[in-house]
Amino acid sequence: RELSSSASMGTVRRAGRAPAGGAAAAKGKKGSIEQEVSENVVDVLCSWLLLGGLTASVPYLNFMIPNVCSGSTDTFLTFNCVDSLVFSYLWLMVTAFCFTLPDASNNPWDVIYVSGHGIRKKAVRFGLQMGAAALFSVALKHANEKLANDLYANALPKVNLCKHPTASSYHAQLMKGQKCYEEWPAWTDDGFEFGAILNEAGHTFALNFILGVILPYTGELWRFVVPCVIITVLRSPFVITGPAMNMVPGTAAAVMHGGLDALRVFFIGSGLGKFCAMMLLSRMGQITAAVRGMLGGGQRSAEIDMSWAESKPKRGEKKKVA
Repeated sequence: RELSSSASMGTVRRAGRAPAGGAAAAKGKKGSIEQEVSENVVDVLCSWLLLGGLTASVPYLNFMIPNVCSGSTDTFLTFNCVDSLVFSYLWLMVTAFCFTLPDASNNPWDVIYVSGHGIRKKAVRFGLQMGAAALFSVALKHANEKLANDLYANALPKVNLCKHPTASSYHAQLMKGQKCYEEWPAWTDDGFEFGAILNEAGHTFALNFILGVILPYTGELWRFVVPCVIITVLRSPFVITGPAMNMVPGTAAAVMHGGLDALRVFFIGSGLGKFCAMMLLSRMGQITAAVRGMLGGGQRSAEIDMSWAESKPKRGEKKKVA
């Protein structure tokens, strides 16, 4: 079972923890592009740490699975032996990053929704994180091609498109005999399919929306809740070959073997899912008030919600006091 790289720490901002690069934004000074890059170089390091953690999973699992799971049929909850090793490693890695890394420091789409950042700062941080992922992928492939191939096969997100001309020969060999998918919704011989982009968007939406709803109620336990939600979404029965839900591993996978077609799927899908989740979360207060009003949630809430409709006193007329 592949260890998907969708460890999107900091998917939803927590109170009391500032994102990377926030100190410079507070100064209110607009520097040059070079200054923006130097002030946010921590994003490069954090992106490399994420990919480094995924890379370290390859030798770890290659050693543990044959030695621990050989002939084992035991299960823990719904996890067999292999799944237990894979997802326990992912849980520990994400939890450690939640304790140590700044918010939005290794997930490009998170940067877009950081308040207090101007357009230029967001663009610089977005580019730094994707550039760091691309550089990591190229460097690893040149330094140790076998490790890079194992990382792509076992830990990075992949998408098997029916029309995938930009994929490498290794990707084609890896996906040989597996079901392929269209990019967008389409009718196929097997019936209607939502397509790879909407599948990516759906899982990204689910991850961000669930975290946005429950994290405000978890307090300091949020660091342990985030990896649990990530693992739950990854085990969705609708997952096809492993969604990225984060453009750092998505970019690394695309540069390594997936090509521009995979990059387009990850970019559009994760961006669309993140946008829809954030828009819905921003309206949750209004939706909750409306539902309470429909269900008779109390006269007080109804009066507050309708306060905007109270008539204002005319000019020269004093407002009546009850």
